[in-house]
Amino acid sequence: MNRPEEYRALLEEGPTPGQRAFAGAAAVSLEEAQHRLLAELAPLAGEVVPLGEALRRHAARDVRAPRPVPAEPRAALDGYAVRCEDLGTLDTDAIVWLPLAGQQAAGLGAPAPLPPGAVHRVATGAVLPQGADAVVRWEEVEVRRTAHGMVEVGFRRALEAGEGVVPAGEEAAQGQLLLRVGSRVDAAAAGRLAVAGLQEVVVRRRPRVWLITLGDELLAPGAPYQTGGTYDSNGVMLAGWLRCLPVELTVRGPLPDDLAALTAGLSEATEAGADLVITSGGISAGPYDLVAPALEALAGRILFRQVRVHPGKACAAAIVRGVPVVAVPGSPSAAAVDYWVLVRPALVRLLGGRWEPLRLRLPLAGGYPRPSRQRRLLWARLLAGPDGAPWVQAGAVQRSSAVASLAGASCLVEVPAGSGPVPEGERVTTWLLELEASETSDEAATSGRR
Repeated sequence: MNRPEEYRALLEEGPTPGQRAFAGAAAVSLEEAQHRLLAELAPLAGEVVPLGEALRRHAARDVRAPRPVPAEPRAALDGYAVRCEDLGTLDTDAIVWLPLAGQQAAGLGAPAPLPPGAVHRVATGAVLPQGADAVVRWEEVEVRRTAHGMVEVGFRRALEAGEGVVPAGEEAAQGQLLLRVGSRVDAAAAGRLAVAGLQEVVVRRRPRVWLITLGDELLAPGAPYQTGGTYDSNGVMLAGWLRCLPVELTVRGPLPDDLAALTAGLSEATEAGADLVITSGGISAGPYDLVAPALEALAGRILFRQVRVHPGKACAAAIVRGVPVVAVPGSPSAAAVDYWVLVRPALVRLLGGRWEPLRLRLPLAGGYPRPSRQRRLLWARLLAGPDGAPWVQAGAVQRSSAVASLAGASCLVEVPAGSGPVPEGERVTTWLLELEASETSDEAATSGRR
């Protein structure tokens, strides 16, 4: 912190051409910013991994069942396997006695065929004996031993074919699509592949992501406090969200407000094979905001310089030596918004999917007292309304520099540009950040890159 001689030099020299360009740039809409950034990205190359290592990653190709699931008819319950025709039609008081010909537990292979006019005792999941077409619960029958020591089973009702039976291929036919390219592998998807006998899957490789925080005022958490300093909450917060995704993360910073240091950090990231670089801080047009000069020094191709959204307007993206760089503000709330609306979609794109939060129209608890000249995104949380249905409540402190409203927030409330104060109970568009409306690829298949 505190390098007054360098600050005086910056003030005397005035803004660089890059800073002037950023200061005078027309802001693009959020949708246009997303389009420009995502157009530069393609899903990464695929790699074969064990199912246990595929969680949260995206399939790089379609996965189909190599065999029917289950491969043979199975007993759906503990009971007795029988031919329905052997029972005929039973009256209320009638009982049909059939001899017990064998028994079958789950996992013991195929049993002997069922003789005509006989039954097999079966356990849940056992392969049905050939010839049987129904299973009745053991609680519904009577069992007796004859004078000759033979066990007989008594039935008091007729059965329909298929009753108590899991047919072959009920869960998946041979060749049926189990996982579509671009789909995210969650625990249930991995389980579905495992039940089909698969132990590996082709997924997109993990993106190599670099996070660089910068600012002379930043203090590492745990460091002694210095007057005027700010602890680096963005580094912790953004790294935390990034680690929730299957990425290989490298963190640098906090770096000083020094052009050489920032340029060196960006160069190191590109030379190390980064797939995406995120910078936090230094993105405005002041004399100490050095992201623009650094991008200029590295001949970066600018995608956009500002975004029409609050907080998060001071956000830029560029391609530096073939690597996408997203520069988010140093203000925590603004950086968080830009992470969710720009960085997160970019990462999911690299992973082979498409990220789009589920959006609902929900009543706003407590309202919002301020008019919104520009499109505004408010940090909010879900709660149960007076009628028990979901409502949404915006945090009390929505200042760009504040972290308080982020804690416990699970969604963003969108307030259109030109809106007045939002009254209690008015329905607002709510982005549920952890519930995706779609996280699959737009393309049926893609070869990936790098």
